[in-house]
Amino acid sequence: MTHFNWTLIIKTCPEFYPNESDVILAVIAFAGLVMSCILQCRFYQQLKGSVFLCNLASADVVNCLLYLWSYFFTSCVMYYRSDVLAGLRVSFLQQTKSITDFYNIVLNLLIFYIIFEKFLWTCTSRTRYMWKMFTMGEYKFYLMVITALYGVFATCLTSWNVMNLSKIPFCDASFHLTLSDQPSKFNLCFSFNNSKIQVFRTFQTHIIHSISTVATVLSFVFAMITLCRIPRVGDGEKPNNQEDIDLANLSGGPPRLTTGRIKRTILCMLAVYFSFMVRGFCGFIFVHPETSSIATRSLSSRILRNWSYDFMNVVFSGSRLIIYYVFCRNRLVVEYAPHALGH
Repeated sequence: MTHFNWTLIIKTCPEFYPNESDVILAVIAFAGLVMSCILQCRFYQQLKGSVFLCNLASADVVNCLLYLWSYFFTSCVMYYRSDVLAGLRVSFLQQTKSITDFYNIVLNLLIFYIIFEKFLWTCTSRTRYMWKMFTMGEYKFYLMVITALYGVFATCLTSWNVMNLSKIPFCDASFHLTLSDQPSKFNLCFSFNNSKIQVFRTFQTHIIHSISTVATVLSFVFAMITLCRIPRVGDGEKPNNQEDIDLANLSGGPPRLTTGRIKRTILCMLAVYFSFMVRGFCGFIFVHPETSSIATRSLSSRILRNWSYDFMNVVFSGSRLIIYYVFCRNRLVVEYAPHALGH
């Protein structure tokens, strides 16, 4: 069993030593975890139609768990000075990075799917049918399966090599670690030469990053277009009198699909997208190793900056249930298939 020099660890990264604020932040993160689980269970009941939102709730659950593991668990380990738990934490640094990479890769594409779907809701039935992989439940399910497989493939590529740990690896988990040219234990069965290393480097630094960047830019573009096109929802496809639909909704039973419900849902999802836009902007400015000054900061500054950024993401994840309720109450539209208005 590895023995840790706790005096040196506490001196190197005292930010992890627990205090009252750490407990409060952990309680908020746990509350966000519970609310995300509630959403996940709710959307799972309508899995085919709400597969995008179900996966978004699952991503929020993962985000809250990663926060509790990376910060609250670390603080508890430092408080009890447990060599066993500290060793467990250090040994799972590579796996934690892989899960984080998978989360970020899939999340960017998932947000694009959600925004593009809401853009299609402002279009005609023919257009929605033409892009049915984004608007019809069964096809959305298959799209997410393909996306998950791509996420696994991309994560394997980004995790093929080991991380360069510092002399005190217990404090390394709080910021982006550099990668060496040596394959990780997961890939030791493969032989690597310089040309193969360059291929992996190209995927790591260019191709996968470019796909995520394109998805982020397209999400912003379609979000702005959708915001301008909201008044056009339902144009040319009102088979029933709107007053009759409203009266039918008041009489009980499952609420029928109306343009009002669709517009509120679109506004709701645009509000959700705004949180991801803030997340991306803050990550680009403050924590991304290539676009921010975090690499030149002290260890304490890197820890606190990443801690603040990750907690902001936890707040956004936990607030999703509140946003859904404020905009839609219990009338959130999860699918607007072609020719569905009024049914």
